[in-house]
Amino acid sequence: MKRKIKELAEKLNLDRKNITAAIFSLIVTSAFFLDQSVFHHELLSVLLVVDSILLGIILLFAIIMAGFTVMKALIEVAAGLSLLIFLAQSYCSSGYTNSAGNDSLKSVLAMGLLYMSFHFFQKLYESLTDNLKKIRGKEGGRVEKTIVIALYIIFTGLFLWEIYRIIDPIVRGLCVYR
Repeated sequence: MKRKIKELAEKLNLDRKNITAAIFSLIVTSAFFLDQSVFHHELLSVLLVVDSILLGIILLFAIIMAGFTVMKALIEVAAGLSLLIFLAQSYCSSGYTNSAGNDSLKSVLAMGLLYMSFHFFQKLYESLTDNLKKIRGKEGGRVEKTIVIALYIIFTGLFLWEIYRIIDPIVRGLCVYR
């Protein structure tokens, strides 16, 4: 019997790594065949719960990766962005504003925000490509990797939108833009 199992494993090209997956698949399949005849479809509801939990874990993984990527890039530019906002708010609250000062502040803000945006997106791109290489290097099916990559990129975009929604009112609230 043992010899026949080894022959079957060699015939199916199963090594130790794949045999665990094959045994797991066999057990799950057997359980659901039993579910139809013995348990009256009670295991099907368990499967839906397990699938929902697994989907939640995959989404959580993609959200955390995207959040870390965006925050890493944001921390890289945080000092410069904070300095620009501080200078602009200090100027606006000084009480000595005039049109020449307003124009100067607008140009400094424009150049500073352009530089910060470029630096932010450069760091974000580096982090994105590093993480995408890690995902592509993992074992697994092509469809699963594509889904994880798509979720990762979608959640990265959502985090960028959230950052924009925070910074936009701060910049629009400055005295030079009122």
